[in-house]
Amino acid sequence: MPPTMSLWYNIYVNKDSADISSPRFKKKFRCRFRLPYNSYLELVDMAISSESHFRRWKPGKMDAVGNPCAPIALLVLTALRYLGRGWTFDDLSESTAISEDVIRVFFHEEFIDFCSTDLYMKFVCAPATTEDALGQSKEYKQAGMPGADGSMDATHVLIEKVSYRMRQSHLGHKYKTTS
Repeated sequence: MPPTMSLWYNIYVNKDSADISSPRFKKKFRCRFRLPYNSYLELVDMAISSESHFRRWKPGKMDAVGNPCAPIALLVLTALRYLGRGWTFDDLSESTAISEDVIRVFFHEEFIDFCSTDLYMKFVCAPATTEDALGQSKEYKQAGMPGADGSMDATHVLIEKVSYRMRQSHLGHKYKTTS
């Protein structure tokens, strides 16, 4: 079965068959892949337009035996599910009809490098001066986290003084209060 006939392709990539405008679809997508559907589409566009990555999966490319290559949009979904949910390459292969080896090569040899170069340069802006750093820490102080300078996803920022009535909603790993 080609990847374009897989369940994931028909649910998430083939816009004709997916009801991408429904709130239920958007909520499920974000839960399953850890980012909003529109952000996923932007990520796919950036991957396709990248000049230094994903050359063998560009639209219209063929594999070694003359079959169309797996769509980048579907491969990006595999990377997101691998990162966000810890699925194995076998699980991903079963859901997408893409071989484990192709998914492994895509993830380890292309996607990680793409994220650590292209996306890093586009989205990460480390403070260059002390004033810049203080400006960022001001936002954290206003949010009730004095002394914080930054956060990746805010799931492991410990909060020492949480009001008793809010404690349950802030319990995280090992019952520590987190934001």
